[in-house]
Amino acid sequence: HNEQLTHLIARDNYLTELDLSQNTKLEVLRLNDNELDSLNLQHNSELKIVDVTNNTLLNYLNVANGNNEALTNFKAENVPNLSCVKVSNESFATANWTTVDEYLSFKENCESITAIEPVHIQSIQANPNPTTGLVSVNKEASAIDRFMVLNINGQVLLENENTSTIDISALQSGFYLISVISGEQVLNTSIVKQ
Repeated sequence: HNEQLTHLIARDNYLTELDLSQNTKLEVLRLNDNELDSLNLQHNSELKIVDVTNNTLLNYLNVANGNNEALTNFKAENVPNLSCVKVSNESFATANWTTVDEYLSFKENCESITAIEPVHIQSIQANPNPTTGLVSVNKEASAIDRFMVLNINGQVLLENENTSTIDISALQSGFYLISVISGEQVLNTSIVKQ
């Protein structure tokens, strides 16, 4: 670890994990087009630029570094498995970090979205997508503890146990998050209801 590092540009490098906890002087972080599934930036209070665009596996991002106001350029587009970014200033992030997917929210506590702290997080596929009613996921029903449909604010709208399908026909047209809990795994994806 180079503790004096201020700029890290690692675009299109197939990175799957990255520990920046010792790089507290980091100001510029461009990690677009990688394969990260989680990124913790809570120790990086000098950040001014963060770009995680096109990290399609990313489902956890913590930017609660106590100095969100210094971060003036934040980009998170095409991150379909990321529904919430943990921040230290929700109102600032929401007002100023606008180059993001439309369903992405900024919260001081993102844990309410999954209701548990996952030990291992993966993605999962829901079909058909878009749909008008019944949704299935590519996981055996016997391996599923909970199957939840959430709105973009993390509110659980529908929930079933021990099943790989759920009927969302009663929901209004729009974008929804799917969260499947299987043992210690939380598997997330999104679905469009027509």
